[in-house]
Amino acid sequence: MNYPLMMPPFNVNFEEMKRKEAQNHFDWFISQVPERMNILNKYSNVDLDFSPKSLVELWEYFIPLIQLVDLSPLQEEEISKNVPDGLRKVLLNKMNRNGLTTETSAISLDIATYFGEYFLRNHHQIKWGFVTKPRSLFYRTLYQ
Repeated sequence: MNYPLMMPPFNVNFEEMKRKEAQNHFDWFISQVPERMNILNKYSNVDLDFSPKSLVELWEYFIPLIQLVDLSPLQEEEISKNVPDGLRKVLLNKMNRNGLTTETSAISLDIATYFGEYFLRNHHQIKWGFVTKPRSLFYRTLYQ
């Protein structure tokens, strides 16, 4: 299928980002949302109208596309270096040595972005944002 990847124009290590770097990444990400929604619409052929029906249809499109691959030693090393401790333990668990293919990851990121946009448009009190403090955010300890 050759689903297009979303690649930031700079190196991303979320745990080490300074506030300005996080702001730059956030601004870049938000600028990519319309294009990513166009790509998702093109490949999924789902009417992304921000309705509950679109969520169901998007999920039905995605499930058959999910592909797993065995993690290579290089991928395990990347996870070891770049993933927060608790999540790293889950991803590198001996019983869980599979990873998503690059294409599956790309599609899932766009679907996650669409879910975010869905909530933004249907619940006006929600907005995109990012936090830089505290550094001990829940996702870093959730899986410990």
